[in-house]
Amino acid sequence: MRHTPLRSHRKTLLFLHGIGDSSLSYEQYLQVFDNVNILIPDFLGYGKSSKYDDYHFKVQIAALIEQINSLEQAYKVTLDDIILIPHSMAAIHAVLLCHSMIKEKIKGIINIEGSITQYGSFISEEASRAYQQETFDAWFDKFREITIFNKLLHQFPICRSYYASLKFCQAKAFLENALEIRQFCLAGTGEYTNIAGLNYAELDLPKIYCYGDKSLCQESIEFLNKKRLKTKTFHTANHFLMLECFDEFVDFVTNWISLHG
Repeated sequence: MRHTPLRSHRKTLLFLHGIGDSSLSYEQYLQVFDNVNILIPDFLGYGKSSKYDDYHFKVQIAALIEQINSLEQAYKVTLDDIILIPHSMAAIHAVLLCHSMIKEKIKGIINIEGSITQYGSFISEEASRAYQQETFDAWFDKFREITIFNKLLHQFPICRSYYASLKFCQAKAFLENALEIRQFCLAGTGEYTNIAGLNYAELDLPKIYCYGDKSLCQESIEFLNKKRLKTKTFHTANHFLMLECFDEFVDFVTNWISLHG
């Protein structure tokens, strides 16, 4: 896990990456915040994490909690004021953490275009479809080299860290997580069926949802409005707004945590 020098009695920002990504995309965040702890883990199956035989969300959460406990013991600190900053898929991890054994440590969520409705999860939809058609391995290679390297990086060069992360990603982890995203997206009933999004809306702690004005799908924006959830809009079409709007996002996070201290 990448992290800054750790101290007790101050806020800890816990960045959580999305599907296929890794801590590499957040490395620059280690240098920009004052008087806070920064934790940037790699979920099992991603980045520099260990290869494993099970990459389901609950297993990744258990491993993350174990890492946090190990850091507290190794550095003799208490990390009891954690702000979660999940991106995309990791909004599901954030909700699970808020119902885990460390839930009392979590004091807020800054959600970056997290999975909240059954709409807009194009990557997990395509991966799930490829799996059903028994073409996932070919799809994954095409996704990495064509969709990301040839197309996304041409439009948003700042996302080169995502391509690099995909090179380290275990295909099995990507697939298992994509399938589980779809399960969460379709598990509920009614107009909105993403149980992670419904659960996020009910969490009783300071939280805000950040999204690009040309990135998030309209159905998810309508969900946010109907649930009267607090939001912050950034002027971008890039799903990786924390990279594309780096300076603005740093300023926003700094101001937000100062108001929720």
